[in-house]
Amino acid sequence: AAAQLARDNPRLRFSISSGNGEDVLMHLREGVHDLALLVGPGRYEGFDYLTLPYMHRWGLLVSSDSPLTAKKHIVPSDTKGIPLISSRQGMVREFIAGWLGFPYSRLNVVATYNLFYNAAMFVEAGIGAAICIDGVVPHEFASRVAFRPFSPALTSDVYLAWRKNAALSPAAAALVETVRAAGTRQTLG
Repeated sequence: AAAQLARDNPRLRFSISSGNGEDVLMHLREGVHDLALLVGPGRYEGFDYLTLPYMHRWGLLVSSDSPLTAKKHIVPSDTKGIPLISSRQGMVREFIAGWLGFPYSRLNVVATYNLFYNAAMFVEAGIGAAICIDGVVPHEFASRVAFRPFSPALTSDVYLAWRKNAALSPAAAALVETVRAAGTRQTLG
């Protein structure tokens, strides 16, 4: 949708800011940003959003020398006792605990992250395995780490969100309409 909008409006300029979901939602709530692209367990109170036609799988990123690389899938019991690197976001911890079937506090979390690049460096160094979604591994780590999906599968939708009852800039409104026309499910928070 952004590529289509850019082709149709060559003078349009985007300002992209990255952060974890909690930080992005805070900036959206404060009016710093018009729109937010979010991945995760979502019910975003106070926001309107479109559910995009994408889904991400959750799993563990492990170093290439980890015994877990021999496994096709990670089951909850595989996480017991191993050093883990986890998102610092509360909603992610609750989501993971639901999949585990036991409290998140029982995990051996040795590090937390807000953006994934540094967590990937910790995985590569053998500090722990990172709980993450598939597809976030920077390409320079690809040969030294491996992603193993959770089983039973744990997935998250992708959302385009904006403040409820807020007037969007013309460019943001055009992007929302372009995304909507591409086929999404709108939810009013």
